[in-house]
Amino acid sequence: MLAAFVRVLGEEHPDTLTSKGNLAETLRAQGDLEDARELLAAAFDTASDKLGAAHPTTLSLIRSLAEVLRELGETEEALDLLSRVAELQSPPPREPPGSSRSS
Repeated sequence: MLAAFVRVLGEEHPDTLTSKGNLAETLRAQGDLEDARELLAAAFDTASDKLGAAHPTTLSLIRSLAEVLRELGETEEALDLLSRVAELQSPPPREPPGSSRSS
């Protein structure tokens, strides 16, 4: 399935990157954490570069990568990644009531 996505859509398409994430999750479930990590890291790098850090595909990949890192015992790196996700998903600060914007 992944080969079909790559052939038809290309390496950088969100559906291809999602498919890579799904394959990595399968590898993780089978206990192949190193290959899952490698695949997720590469997919995350591509998604970050091509889709942007706040794109839903990128965020999904970074969460999956953090989980694999946690399972590998790399807790600090996993927490750093999850902190980035939290920052990217935080809504922008709201203006206090009664304040006005000067344009």
